[in-house]
Amino acid sequence: MMEPITATYRNGVFAPEGPVEIPEGARVNLVIVPESEDVEHLSDEDRAFLRELAERRKSVFQRLAE
Repeated sequence: MMEPITATYRNGVFAPEGPVEIPEGARVNLVIVPESEDVEHLSDEDRAFLRELAERRKSVFQRLAE
């Protein structure tokens, strides 16, 4: 399973904070998770959506690891 990549968004581009092992030119899907832990503003619906998204992401990566 691929580890999360920490990046900074600047001038319209996500710049990884360290080396990544992805082939040059590879297309990827990004899930944006701000580092802020302030989630008080999220509705119950948003929280449920994020939980479901995390579970789907987890199962996809588990299948890829097989």
